[in-house]
Amino acid sequence: ILVWLIDDDYGERESTCRSLYQHVAILNSKYLSAPELEQWKYVLDTQHPQLLWTTLPGTPTQAHVSRQHAKRLKRILTLTSSQLAAGRHIVIEAAAQNQRAWEQEDVRHWLELNHANDRVNTRYIRPCNLGVVGLDGRRTSKLIRLETTLSLNIALAECSCGRPTREHADDARRSRDSTAAEAVRQRTAE
Repeated sequence: ILVWLIDDDYGERESTCRSLYQHVAILNSKYLSAPELEQWKYVLDTQHPQLLWTTLPGTPTQAHVSRQHAKRLKRILTLTSSQLAAGRHIVIEAAAQNQRAWEQEDVRHWLELNHANDRVNTRYIRPCNLGVVGLDGRRTSKLIRLETTLSLNIALAECSCGRPTREHADDARRSRDSTAAEAVRQRTAE
């Protein structure tokens, strides 16, 4: 199975996916030009990755980066749409509490279109329910929202790991990726 990871800034998805899959390609959309995007689309169509997994960028807080941010978001949605059009799996993730990321106009439009066509579904997970532990040995109960083509039949939105609150850490970068990767690995293996 080939997995494409887009914008895995901290390498967390990469380390998880490399332990689960044989082939993992890492891509960065931040400074991608229009010709490079076309090349990526061509490679996407020729490599046929089983899964394209990306993190949804938040919204910029400074006006001068908003144009660059909008281009990056369009690049991500373009690649995700190409993957969907080919009938292959996608996962888009962001913190559920990050409403600014999910409410961006391009994201809302993309979600409306793909939900209307029953192409993607929304899932919420808490990494602690799957036993994922961060580098400091603590669990994270941060709620993660996934928009995915995978039919993940998981009820993991409420913390039910049984650990005391003091044993949880809510660092968004720590262990959420391992949780989602394991759920995705199970589904793509079917």
